[in-house]
Amino acid sequence: MELRYLPQLANIATSKLPKVLPREDVLASELGVLEKAWNRGGTDTPAIKHLIWGIRNATRDERDIFVRSVDVVGSRLYGVCTKYSDIDVSVTVRVPEARSVEAFKRFCSRLESKLRQTRGFNNVVWIKNARVPVMKLQLNFAQHAYGVDITFNNGLAAAKSKMLAAYMHMDPRVRVFMTLLKHWGQQRQITDSNVVNSYGLMLMGLAFLIRLRVVPPLQLLSSAWITSVGWKRLGDIQRSPEEISKLYANVFCVQTEQALPRWDVEGHAGYYAGNRPGEGKWMSPNTMTAYELLFEMFKFYGTRFDPVRHAISPRLGMPCVPRTSLPELDVPTPDMYISRPQTWGERLRLLAIEDPFELSLN
Repeated sequence: MELRYLPQLANIATSKLPKVLPREDVLASELGVLEKAWNRGGTDTPAIKHLIWGIRNATRDERDIFVRSVDVVGSRLYGVCTKYSDIDVSVTVRVPEARSVEAFKRFCSRLESKLRQTRGFNNVVWIKNARVPVMKLQLNFAQHAYGVDITFNNGLAAAKSKMLAAYMHMDPRVRVFMTLLKHWGQQRQITDSNVVNSYGLMLMGLAFLIRLRVVPPLQLLSSAWITSVGWKRLGDIQRSPEEISKLYANVFCVQTEQALPRWDVEGHAGYYAGNRPGEGKWMSPNTMTAYELLFEMFKFYGTRFDPVRHAISPRLGMPCVPRTSLPELDVPTPDMYISRPQTWGERLRLLAIEDPFELSLN
């Protein structure tokens, strides 16, 4: 059999973006249609209002536990979603200190029972033994079924979502880039087969965009401004395992070298805070289009990224940091387990992505 196309893959490392269409304006138009379809969700739709009403109604008679807020998190908060995407919400509750664990368990059991009795709330299941306890259900509203995840006191989810939203507000290409990346992941069934979830794909893309200076590393800045001095300092950190290790204890702004205030979120040290002055005025030195950036990302991860040795760290703006440089990240070298299939489900991690806030979490 004659191989007409496979030999071309050997040249991808030096390839340029192919002319998939004779006119780039046609491509841009099609991408615009796709982006519009992927940004018809949001946090204020009738379905979300009905969901929040249902949760509020089911908890209105609670005496010991007070529901402070019901907030949308995840893709609907940072805007890379469709009209019918799943809905993630975080319920913030105040639990009395005395017997708090038992009181919270009873509260969740009552909420599960009441939601099951609420019209349109189907298949309600409280998964209490998950890493992040979650209540899953199917919301039937206006002739459509929405998957819903409800977590509790999940400040980390809100922080992560707001950080991704901040990056997307800094440069319009980021939203287009992330939309195309997520659409590709769904079309290839990557995000539906436990290979990597949508959040992981976003982090892979974000680390690459910071590397190409499309956006600055917000977790290493006291402002949204960064000059060549700051980029040089970031490069010095990225090349030094010792400098990377220091960031576990103290974080300094790469631009001003001033210490950043520690921001604790549920026991995790964070160094990102939104609403910085100038965040909406960021001007990237990178002039590539969103689809050129996506092509370069595929080329980078396909030719330069070694999943056995490298990890991905958007916190550092590094899409290929050595795993050994991130000692707190729980990702042993895959070759320790590849020859032992019986341990694959427990320890084998072929892809290592550092969470920006939970630094030990892959």
